[in-house]
Order: sequence, then structure tokens, then C-alpha cells
Amino acid sequence: MQYQLEANLISYDEVQELYQTWVNQDEGFVLQLQYGSEHDFMKKTIAVKCAKRGNDVYRYRVNNRLKLLSEALDSIGVKISESKTNTIFMTLTTDANSSNIREAWENIGKRWNRFLSALKKRYGPLDHVRAWESTERGYPHVHAEIIFHEAEFHIFKDKHGRLRVKEKDEIAELWDSFIDVQVPKDVQSAKNYILKEIFKHGFSFELGSKTLAMLWVFRKRAFSISRGLNQIMHRLDICMHNSNQKSRSLDLFGLPIDDLASAKWVFVGVFAWNKILDLVKPNQKEGLWTYELRGLPA
Repeated sequence: MQYQLEANLISYDEVQELYQTWVNQDEGFVLQLQYGSEHDFMKKTIAVKCAKRGNDVYRYRVNNRLKLLSEALDSIGVKISESKTNTIFMTLTTDANSSNIREAWENIGKRWNRFLSALKKRYGPLDHVRAWESTERGYPHVHAEIIFHEAEFHIFKDKHGRLRVKEKDEIAELWDSFIDVQVPKDVQSAKNYILKEIFKHGFSFELGSKTLAMLWVFRKRAFSISRGLNQIMHRLDICMHNSNQKSRSLDLFGLPIDDLASAKWVFVGVFAWNKILDLVKPNQKEGLWTYELRGLPA
């Protein structure tokens, strides 16, 4: 599709329509577990609904990450007082006159990484949560929350009552276009910002369909979380799972691993979800994203 855009065979407005068509087509991938002996060969066919940017499976996964991220922020050390902060919000824009839309999306990751490297060089170690967002014209900009481990910034209130940092100009020197810097009022505001600005495109088509469409066509990760925050989230995730640990090790579908030493999973393919639902074995709840099937879809 990128080549069609380059050749002006489709417009960026049409990309949004194509994205909506794609994400609204529910699909699932089918796996078959094959195990047992030559004389007692068994098969178990499983279908899993595909996560697509913006659909219900995607939103569920993002929401789970968001819950862990909220707890991780409590551990990472967000510090906000009346006069100083180690946590800032940033919006980093793209100058539409500096490149076309394709070039802007292809280069946004490189620009962000250069900016992060420059921040670390000047202010020391940090953690961040970052998301891309599309403007109405289709150009990318960056929303980020950054927590500095060693540096603190001096707070003042602008004429509109928003909290800013006096060091904004020296931060702006590190980016190649306009940058806006604000300060959360407190730790809860820092958490709310992540939901409002960084993850909003995952939960609302009205706010995010343009962004999701551009992420889709240019194959960009919607958001990223720094290693330090990810490590905390991983530890939290392990703790929650260990609190409900089984006495035997089970695979993804609840089958004992030690009973499946010679088993193998075979990828069958991707099929329309309504075709999969026609093959669901009886006595399974409706509305699930994983089902055992009676056979293979045609």
C-alpha cells in the first residue's frame, strides 16, 4: 500500500477507509495440537481471534498493559513538588514543510531515538512511555511522558495556569521542530496523561482512527515503554500469575506440559471468524476469543 500511496493511486483519506474495512473484518488463526502414539493419535484444534489495531482483542491487551504500567509508575519514582519535578509531558511535532508524509513517518522513529539519546547525554538516565499520533493532515507527532532518575526541573505556571519548566528552551534545542513541555500536577495526573494522550488511539475510533490507519500502513508500533518500566511491569505480572499458580505446569490451553513431550503445534491458517464460530464444539461460552473446534475450517 505504501507504493500505491507513492504513485498517488490511493489517497491518505482512502487509507483510513481501507483500515476501517480491515479492522472490522473479524478473523481468527487456527492451530492444531497433534500428540499421542501411532496407535492412539490425538488432535486438538484451537481457534484464537486475531488482535488487530483498534479491535476488541487489541483494546483488551492494551488495557492490561495499562494497568501494569500504572502500578509501575508508583515504583519508578515520579517526584512532583511545588517547585520541582522529575517528570514531564512532551509533544514533539513534525514540520510539514520539511518532508512529505511518507518520509515523515519513515523517519519519526530515528528522530525520536536521536532525541532520547541527546536527553540522556544531557540529563542522565530516564524512563519513558511514548506514542505516535497523526495530525489531521497525516503527519506524525510524538506524545511522551518522561521520568528522569537524576535530573529535576524548575516549575512555573504560565498565563493559562498550566505548569511548565524553566528549562524548556534547552530541552527544545534537542528536537528539530516545535516542542511543547508541560508538568503533571501530581502522580495521578501523570497516570491520567498516559491514558488520555498515549493510549487514547487504542480505545476510541473517533479519536484514533486516523492515527491507527497511519500506524497500520507504515507498520509502526503504536507505543513503546522503556526498559526500566518494562522490567517492573514484568515483575508485577509474574507476581500476579504466581499468586494463582497451579500444582502442575500447563500449556496455553490448560494441558499438562509433561503429558505433551512428543506433541507438536501445527499452524493451519487464518479464517473468517464467523466461519470459525460455525465449528465451535458445544458447551463453550459465547463471546470468547479462544475456542476448541470440531474440525478444520474450509
